Amino acid sequence: MLLLLLLPHGLTRANTEQAKHSFIRRLVVFPLLVPDSPEKESEDAWWKIREELTKSRRFFIASRNFMIKKDVFQPRGALVPADCIILGRLLDAQALIVTYLDKRTLTMTVYEGTEGLTLWTQSVDLHQGLPIGPQIVASSMNLIRDFIASFPYQGFHILAPLKTTPLYRDKDNDYGHIYVGVNSKIQVNDKCEWIELKRSNFDPLFQGGSEVRVAAEGIVTEVFEESVVVRLDKIQPEHQIQELDLVRFPNEFRRVQDELAIKDDLAKRAHSHWVSMNLDPNQKAPDEKRALITSGAFLGSLAAFLLLAF
Repeated sequence: MLLLLLLPHGLTRANTEQAKHSFIRRLVVFPLLVPDSPEKESEDAWWKIREELTKSRRFFIASRNFMIKKDVFQPRGALVPADCIILGRLLDAQALIVTYLDKRTLTMTVYEGTEGLTLWTQSVDLHQGLPIGPQIVASSMNLIRDFIASFPYQGFHILAPLKTTPLYRDKDNDYGHIYVGVNSKIQVNDKCEWIELKRSNFDPLFQGGSEVRVAAEGIVTEVFEESVVVRLDKIQPEHQIQELDLVRFPNEFRRVQDELAIKDDLAKRAHSHWVSMNLDPNQKAPDEKRALITSGAFLGSLAAFLLLAF
């Protein structure tokens, strides 16, 4: 009984496995808690983190004025689940980002705004022989880029213009629109996967705490500034694609990891394990008999990165 009482927000290990993750769009970035750093560097780092998150237009970031109005604009360290839930409801946030310094280790942690559990966390060690202040901005940028690279999905399903259903039919094929933001490198003929992401344990969700299941597969047929059109080729029996479903683009996922993830000889890079059953390529949606069952675990954790930029 005592163990159950210690689990956050009334979750047990049994029902945690059923907790399905929804896409993240609304985030709050709290000011950095860096006692030994000049205020200017800490504030510059806060602005840079926000700018990095807004580049792709995939995220909405709470403004400074909004946070001041809600009386929450203050540096914060590690949060407990109860605090995350309260802040998430107060700010209508799906994720909360805190960054704090402990001695010479800068840590960034992202929490879910609904359940209060950890989505992702990472630390970097600052150079011992250099002042802390000048290292804060660059280290914060490395951390937030690593968080962006950790996302197991790169878009979400939206309704096509003038359409009222998630999928529409054209010349014997089903098509859907996926929002991917700007600056992606997704191309025509790239593979895409509609996925379900479920928490499987209490590790950070994006670092070994989830099980990823592919519900459908398709191919990109058109690319626009912020969205792509995808032809649905295979789908799991009885699965129905819905608006806001998570969508993964394997090529884009690998590109973002290569460009943004922290790299170190000792780093334990997060990897997905995807095992697909053999499918008949001639099976087309919406046939009742088509099947796709892919399961995996988004495993791994990211180790420390020693910054020598200054």
